[in-house]
Amino acid sequence: MSLKTRGYLFAFLAICIFAGQDAITKYLGDRYPALFITMIRFWAFALFVFAFAASSPKGIRDPFKRDIPGCSLSAAFCWSRRSSSSFFPMFTPGSP
Repeated sequence: MSLKTRGYLFAFLAICIFAGQDAITKYLGDRYPALFITMIRFWAFALFVFAFAASSPKGIRDPFKRDIPGCSLSAAFCWSRRSSSSFFPMFTPGSP
């Protein structure tokens, strides 16, 4: 497969992925708050990043050897967990 063909294939794949994300977001937008959908998209992207890092020759532990990326990812995860209980009543303990 030539480089030009691979480029077209990857471009088409990216278009399909973004179209699928848009369709899912519009479907969920009628049922859930926008912050909840954003949080789910963030988690999905984080899973993609971990899978991509795990496929690298140095493995998944290499990015965490540096201070800033590991701290920022941990802070973002903790912040999303903290904010989920205050913004989303479905996650609040004792809600019906």
